[in-house]
Amino acid sequence: MYFQKFSDRFLALPWLAFLVTAWIVLVSAPARVLGERPVWLLALGTPVFAAICWWAPKVRFPRVDATRPLLERRALTIAIGLTAAGVALRVAWVCFVTPVQVSDFKEYWDLARNLLATGEYAWNTPGGKWYAYRAPGYTFFLAACMKVFGEHALIPAVTNTVLYAAASGVLYRMTARLAGRVPALVAVALFAIWPSSIALTGVAAYEALFTLLCLLSLHGMMRSERTGARGAFWAGVVNGLAVLVRPTVLLMPAVWALYKLSGRERRSTAAGHLALAALGMAAMVLPWTARNHAVGIPTTVSANGGMALFLAANPTVGADYDERAALDLVKELHWDERAVAVESGRRAKEFIKANPWTWLRNNVERQVVFLGDDSAGFYWSLRIPYDSKGAAYSILQAVAHVWWVAVWALALAGTVRARARFAADRDWQLLGWVLLLFVATAFPFCSVARYHMPFVPLALIAAGYVWARRTAVMTLDGRGEAPPAAAVAA
Repeated sequence: MYFQKFSDRFLALPWLAFLVTAWIVLVSAPARVLGERPVWLLALGTPVFAAICWWAPKVRFPRVDATRPLLERRALTIAIGLTAAGVALRVAWVCFVTPVQVSDFKEYWDLARNLLATGEYAWNTPGGKWYAYRAPGYTFFLAACMKVFGEHALIPAVTNTVLYAAASGVLYRMTARLAGRVPALVAVALFAIWPSSIALTGVAAYEALFTLLCLLSLHGMMRSERTGARGAFWAGVVNGLAVLVRPTVLLMPAVWALYKLSGRERRSTAAGHLALAALGMAAMVLPWTARNHAVGIPTTVSANGGMALFLAANPTVGADYDERAALDLVKELHWDERAVAVESGRRAKEFIKANPWTWLRNNVERQVVFLGDDSAGFYWSLRIPYDSKGAAYSILQAVAHVWWVAVWALALAGTVRARARFAADRDWQLLGWVLLLFVATAFPFCSVARYHMPFVPLALIAAGYVWARRTAVMTLDGRGEAPPAAAVAA
């Protein structure tokens, strides 16, 4: 009995992950816009959160229900049209705003060019070459595109558009399987008009590639019960590729274990699938780990983990991004990559031990940046390269804020309506575990607004569930029939 109670509460965590994230967004977004600390905005965000929780189970959409049969019959055609509209928006943006690579994006571009020219993944610093500071996946992807098509300035725009279209297709399939075809159309539509994604189209940012790989791996793991060992292995391979783009998903095997071992499969079968998925992931990651050790950098993927922690745990940093202490440390260590990797982590841990409440307060307030703002696309495509400060830039920022708050308000409503599904459907639980992984692993480090972009599709799936069939909303709790999950997938 006690184990069952613990199990029920433990399996409530994925559902709570969506609720808590939505609450943070609804509280933090006004704080980010107004420049206030989140504690002063609780009075605004919390009542909105409570109102949505009260409204969500009661709302009906009779017009949608009336047209549902038609929408479901033509869902795939409509989804293709919505994706085409998303492509058109991205092409139009690049036509009106000439892409300029700045900051990290220019570094990825230059690394790819250098890789093609010299065959070496490294960049020059005042103290010598650095070999492993950034994860190599996106650089290798860019270099491969340059090898095939040449070093054209529009390569990021073309690849990001193609990656968006592919991710839209995977999002449609996942949402249709989990919630139905009409919710899938809602998710695809919201994805198509995502302002920050549109604004980043021409920028050499890894988010589009990382998002697609995460969706493919997640979808593959969900289907592994049907596809068997082969499916589990390839889900691991794709996640390994995602690790090489951004190491956040190194911990994904823990999520897979929660997912597989709580299912209907025999424990031996589930364990075998987990082993194969881990093997597929290791096959992608370990060769790069061996390369890093060969050049004298003892790290799995990238050597900037310690620096990411130090950027969030040093005497000069506050709630927002501040790299002064990091630059001082690099200069102090004479740009020695190995020394920077080791010393930055050591000093960060010392600071946390000596100032735990300061570090915790800063990181809590940093969630305002991480989850309260989705206008990073306009910041990096307009504000920094063109120094845009006028009315047009402010309007675009406002559009991004409205979209972001609307998505999480809908995601909250969909999560409340899907409570029965979270309680008994492992696929829905997997969505929550993945969201929890992204948010939890970002918390200790210096997190900026772009870092939340890869888990936005999870919010879109939950948002689409607001328009799910009533039988799907009420299922698995004894009050309705089970939805035809397999039948609703296109």
